Amino acid sequence: MLSPHGTRVVQKIIEKLKNEGLIQQFIEIFKVNILQILKDINGNHTVQKFILVINNENFDFLSEILVNNVTNVTNHKYGCCVLQKFLSKSKDIHKVITL
Repeated sequence: MLSPHGTRVVQKIIEKLKNEGLIQQFIEIFKVNILQILKDINGNHTVQKFILVINNENFDFLSEILVNNVTNVTNHKYGCCVLQKFLSKSKDIHKVITL
């Protein structure tokens, strides 16, 4: 996800994730390095694609990570882009704020 070609491949995979079990497996792999990924010049596009394509019910892990690392995320230009995309898509903004 940190290379131009890798991020495109993973974005295509995200577009194909329809099965809830596969989505959960992807999330388990994805969340291990999510802070590094969302602050990367290429990786942030992968996170934004995830936010755009995946249903809000699967955002709990991401909202928790973003809230717990808000200073770290907002002080980085790519992190800020991801947070903006997340907030624009999130239906439960009050849930994000109360975490």
